[in-house]
Amino acid sequence: MASPFWRDERVVLLGIGVMTTAIVSSLYYTLKAIREDKVIRPVAPKTQYITQESEDALPLDTVDKLIQHPNFWIRDVATRILCDRAVNGSDALTLLLHGIMARDYDNRTQNLRTLCFLVRNYRGQARRGGSSSLGRLLFSI
Repeated sequence: MASPFWRDERVVLLGIGVMTTAIVSSLYYTLKAIREDKVIRPVAPKTQYITQESEDALPLDTVDKLIQHPNFWIRDVATRILCDRAVNGSDALTLLLHGIMARDYDNRTQNLRTLCFLVRNYRGQARRGGSSSLGRLLFSI
């Protein structure tokens, strides 16, 4: 009597191979889909800019405390705020320009260095496309 074909060991091995391939491939694609769903994508941080209103609202003693802060970036921003206030205030520039013409050499040098520092750190005019003739004059000295 002839045995049925499912009793042939070649058919059984072929069936086991197909089932194994099907199970492994379904597990692979399921795990791949789960992995894609569970990936945490980095969220771009929202940039926060300091507006001119918030700069102007800072009192002078707060800016002084920020200049003494140990973090370099905070000190840099505070220095820029202070330079911006000094350059935009006509009294400070007038005082410095009169100090450059002083008879005392140390006083004149200190005022010139302060003016050069202010002009170097003031970037507001350069960003807006304005020309700084005072800056060119000071750097040519």
